[in-house]
Amino acid sequence: MSAASTQASAASQSGVAQCVSQRRFTMHLGFRLKVATARGMRNVKTIRATVNGKRVKARRDARKGIMIPVDLRGKPKGRATVRVQLTLRKPIRVQRRDGRTARTRTVVRTYRFVTC
Repeated sequence: MSAASTQASAASQSGVAQCVSQRRFTMHLGFRLKVATARGMRNVKTIRATVNGKRVKARRDARKGIMIPVDLRGKPKGRATVRVQLTLRKPIRVQRRDGRTARTRTVVRTYRFVTC
């Protein structure tokens, strides 16, 4: 008997429906982050990725870009946050929220997913 069916049968016996996420996937950021593809993956020095504040191991691939495993299985209903921080070897120009241009070596992106 699988874990999902065990949880479903336990929820039906207690009369209270529980929402438990079954999502597990890998994020591919090569096309979303123009920073990583502008000068190629050679410009990326370090990658720090967290899922709900816990560090996960990110990998690099020449064709797929940056790959981050996201495992939301068993998490309760709510919002999950994936934060990716890239440290670059050479600074790039980015546009700030106030419209001005800045040169930086650190790029941070945040992605949010809703479970259930």
